[in-house]
Amino acid sequence: MDLSKLPKAAFVALVVAFAVAPALVPAPEATMASQPVLAHLPVSTRKPEAQQAFDRGMTLIYAFAHQEAEKSFKQAARLDPQLAMAHWGVSLANSSYINRPPTAEQEKAAYRAIRKAQTLAGYASEKEQAYIAALARRHSAGANPDYDRLAVDYSQAMAGLSRRYPEDLDAAVLYAESLMVLRPWQYWRKDGTPAPDTEKLVAVLEAVLAREPEHLGANHHYIHAVEASKTPGRALPSAERLARLPMDSAADHLVHMPAHTYLRVGDYERADTSNVHSIDHALTAHKLQDPKYNKDAACSHCLEFLIYSYGMQGRLADARAAAVKQSKLYGEDAWASLPVLVRFGRWDELLVLPPPKVSESGKDRWWYYASGLRHYGRGLAQVAKGQLPQAEAELKAIALDSSRSYKEPAPPTDPNRLRVATSTGDAFRSSYAKSLRLAQEILRARIAAARGNQPAALFYWERAVALQDSLDYSEPPFWYYPVRESLGGALLSSGAYAGAEAVFRTDLAENARNPRSLFGLAESLDAQGKSGEAEAVRREFETAWQKADISLLAKDL
Repeated sequence: MDLSKLPKAAFVALVVAFAVAPALVPAPEATMASQPVLAHLPVSTRKPEAQQAFDRGMTLIYAFAHQEAEKSFKQAARLDPQLAMAHWGVSLANSSYINRPPTAEQEKAAYRAIRKAQTLAGYASEKEQAYIAALARRHSAGANPDYDRLAVDYSQAMAGLSRRYPEDLDAAVLYAESLMVLRPWQYWRKDGTPAPDTEKLVAVLEAVLAREPEHLGANHHYIHAVEASKTPGRALPSAERLARLPMDSAADHLVHMPAHTYLRVGDYERADTSNVHSIDHALTAHKLQDPKYNKDAACSHCLEFLIYSYGMQGRLADARAAAVKQSKLYGEDAWASLPVLVRFGRWDELLVLPPPKVSESGKDRWWYYASGLRHYGRGLAQVAKGQLPQAEAELKAIALDSSRSYKEPAPPTDPNRLRVATSTGDAFRSSYAKSLRLAQEILRARIAAARGNQPAALFYWERAVALQDSLDYSEPPFWYYPVRESLGGALLSSGAYAGAEAVFRTDLAENARNPRSLFGLAESLDAQGKSGEAEAVRREFETAWQKADISLLAKDL
């Protein structure tokens, strides 16, 4: 199993080994003229149809719909055989971006296209020639390209181009993206301080948005650039702009994008709406599928969001429905339900959950990873039923599966290193390995509490929280729930009310408007005689919990 193909959320990852959704293929009647074109970069052509096709390609580049963008750029090239920038676009569509590391096949395609653009550069304007020259520095015909060096060279060239043409906002946005590609998803350190180049790229995008608030690429990249920061809410205007724009049939990712910000600021309802609309958008566009297309994770990613968000809100029926939709993509009904069953304590269902399917090649690291989390769910169920010896057996089974599953890589000697050629799977390998360790700490805490050993339970909860804090940033988060909910609940049950209050407040700073932490905070304030504060927090909880179809008690934390 190729780890780079795994979805990011650890529990939702159990649905399948390869999270995919139908590739965006517009129906034949969805012509270029009928598609909303939300980007415009003037190029040297006298044929309006070629300019329109090129602009649609740019729209789709900004939407992370690179396959469809390539098709639009190729159409522009057919419409105007002398249009050098059309081949520049084909090269750009085959270049890596933050969700896709460079591959040998796409590197060759990108190199061929930019070489073709260079042969036609005599028909291009001076600025277009600068675009072509910059992208030519990003690609190589060598057998083993140095992707880090090439990406840095390209970024430096785009910095120069954007300085030379300060009125060209697309140049600025592409420059910002070139900085993001150097360290995909690593823009903020755990302590909230910016990684190298983050302040620069954020400043570039903010300058573009100050001049052109509707710029498609700037709004998209800005959400990604600040979502892991301590102030993700500054991207709310960008989220709201994207939410109201008409979108190309291939741009379901942009329909979903506001959810990244909404979830981070605790606006679960709007996050849900964005994801539901994105799924509907994608499924409508996919009524006629081209089976030869590589599938992508757009629909699956939205369903991951929904399962997590519904879990946070206590919406069991909706979470189940999202899991059913997930299962229809992959035929893994039981595994699609796993995060729902654990989050909502459906113990009887967890105990009859079958083992993960074994692939034709046999049990691999993925199988042991999935098996370990199944044992985790079974262990929690055994604790809830008072069957502690069986729970201890499940704990040992997790440890055994963990020893055969993914290994945590050694920490980098340079935390600021470039990550251009690092696949998504490699980047998150540490978090997959830590997930099974996290599962063990949580189960140990539950077993200790069931045995009446509160000090031991608190010790294990503290370790679990530390492990969760060390996971790589992901949206939705890797782990299916914020573990501080449980640490706070354990402190409540042990009478450490001030400590519980501090834990719940810390969680709310990280997971805004988390209903369970609001509930726990109100309980801890009440226990300390802070009735006024408790009542205000309880009202906030009731608003956040208003769509829940389950009740919540302190013992449920």
